[in-house]
Amino acid sequence: MNQRGFTLVELLVTIAIFGILLGFAIPATKGWRENAADKEVAREILTWYRQARSEAVTNSQLYTVTLNLDTQTLTHFNGDVMDLSRADIEAHTAAEVWKTSGLYSVTFYPKGSCSIPLFIRVNKKDALTIRLDSTATGLARM
Repeated sequence: MNQRGFTLVELLVTIAIFGILLGFAIPATKGWRENAADKEVAREILTWYRQARSEAVTNSQLYTVTLNLDTQTLTHFNGDVMDLSRADIEAHTAAEVWKTSGLYSVTFYPKGSCSIPLFIRVNKKDALTIRLDSTATGLARM
């Protein structure tokens, strides 16, 4: 007699193995999602600073971006406000230690430089540190 299909035991073993693998995979994806969310916040901050620098050079005008650690907001030169409360944001200038409160305004000049060197860190992860150079380039990088 020729049988086709799977027995109940085979199906149960397959489902159990799948369940075990899924049990290992779910916690791993949680960490991945958190890291992706942190990177997204850092990229948004970096984009706003880069846009301000670009506008300053293009339009030969001063543009200021203000980071308020007390309210966890970033205010763009055009008045837009980014809510940063979904992440733990720290900042410091070249001569300071990491701070979780205070106000940091960075002005970009028409030649591309900026008023102060500023470091911004997302969720205490050194890999997600944004650095604004006050040199002639005024570059913002992560």
